[in-house]
This record gives sequence, structure tokens and C-alpha cells, in this order.
Amino acid sequence: MSFTDEMHALSRIINDKTTLKDASAQLSPIKKDAIALHWKHNAHHPEHYDSVIDMTKLDIMEMCCDWHARSTQYKTDLLEFVKKQQEERFHFPEWMFAEIWHYCNVLTWD
Repeated sequence: MSFTDEMHALSRIINDKTTLKDASAQLSPIKKDAIALHWKHNAHHPEHYDSVIDMTKLDIMEMCCDWHARSTQYKTDLLEFVKKQQEERFHFPEWMFAEIWHYCNVLTWD
């Protein structure tokens, strides 16, 4: 699948907030495939790697910016999202989560 195909697939699901409001909500196979393809092509997603510790500092910074953009788009609390969902989901090592937490705090400063 090409980059254009990936963007087309993602554009069809970008405004679906179902799983943001209900973490147990199931994605359709089309949505799952589009997201998996996006993860495969973008190293700032932890799912891109077999282990999150393979992420570079730039990947981590981009990931935090990506999360910030989504929290702005959906009007959710970035720090709450990171602490309650992402830390547990990816089991970041302590040193890595400290770095992530720092970047996310910088992004939320007024």
C-alpha cells in the first residue's frame, strides 16, 4: 500500500472518537489495517518497534508531539492520557517514561 493509500485510509477514520471515549470499543478491520499501516511507516509510534527501547530521542519527541496534537484535537488532557493510558499500555522503562513525562509537561506549559 502506498503513502497515498495510507493517508486515504486514515482520512476515513480520523474523526472517529469512539475509542477515545470507550477504550473497550472495537475498531473495524478497515480501521485496524489503516492504523497498523500508519504505525509501520512511522517510527514515532511505539507499535513500530518490537521493543519501545529501540525508539530514538527524536521518535520519542515526535510521539509526544503527536499525542499533544491529538489531545488538542479531541480536547482531552494530555498528561492524564499519558499517565493513565500510555504508561500502562507500553510499559516504558522508568528512564524513558521520565523523558516522555518531561516532554509532555513542556508541551502543556502555558
